[in-house]
Amino acid sequence: MSLTSLTSGLALLGMVLAVGVVVLELRGVLHSKSKPYLIGLGLGSFLLMLRAFTLREPSFIALEAVKVIAAVSALVFPRNEHLAELAEEMAVL
Repeated sequence: MSLTSLTSGLALLGMVLAVGVVVLELRGVLHSKSKPYLIGLGLGSFLLMLRAFTLREPSFIALEAVKVIAAVSALVFPRNEHLAELAEEMAVL
């Protein structure tokens, strides 16, 4: 099995994961800040990033890397309610 066919299969799995969690979020099954959503999006984007890396597509590498970083950071640093309230108050001003 070549590296291209392996990453092609992984990219397909990544697309199914990423699109699947978005569809479930849109249907109200998952919340966009829930662990299953963030894990599915992060893992799916990581697999797509691997494919983009093997194809040497820097713009897609950057796009998927940003999504992976966003998902991981949301898992590691959950939303701070005090900061969220402050941001909402500032938005009203």
